[in-house]
Amino acid sequence: MVNKKTNDSLLYFILGLSVLLLATDKFENALMIGVCFLIIYILSNLIIMLFKKFIKPASTTFIYILISVIFITLMDYLTYIYLIDLHNVAGIFLPLIVISYLLINKDNYLLNNKLTDSLKHTFKIGFSYMVVLLLIASLREIIGLGTITIIDNLSNLIGYRLVYNLISPSEILPISIISTPFGALLIFGILIAIYKGCCKKGCVDDVII
Repeated sequence: MVNKKTNDSLLYFILGLSVLLLATDKFENALMIGVCFLIIYILSNLIIMLFKKFIKPASTTFIYILISVIFITLMDYLTYIYLIDLHNVAGIFLPLIVISYLLINKDNYLLNNKLTDSLKHTFKIGFSYMVVLLLIASLREIIGLGTITIIDNLSNLIGYRLVYNLISPSEILPISIISTPFGALLIFGILIAIYKGCCKKGCVDDVII
């Protein structure tokens, strides 16, 4: 029998991830927004875990918004001052992290479990989120553009550029529609179907819970 709690958490994870699909047009963009999300997610959850005794159930949404917005504002300001190239690419997506953060924390796991369990849950969800973003971005860029971009927009900051041409243009590849927003949803849907199919066959464990 399907676990309703698992389905709900998977749904929240999918909804939260779908908000940032626009950042998966290239591997580099997905990596930057994934790292930003991971930092904000861990720091925000850590604050909530430390002060959860003072958080009332009725105010959880407000607290989540307040804490995540504080960290997002700090990251936006710091990247603007010290890492302007990173800010120019990831800055537009930073406000969307609030929505993703709220959806992923919808089940109030942090308020209902021990500190050690909450820490494990936070790292597991945060890294899973980033890995899925990178996987979608890799597939979209390779199939849609025939390249993989490791460093491009940050080349002025780092000092070198890494863009690899993996597929020579042909009648079949690359498929330009995959690099569009429709392609992001298509790849995301295929990955969800594969994941759910593997879960039903017992090939993989549920990493969302």
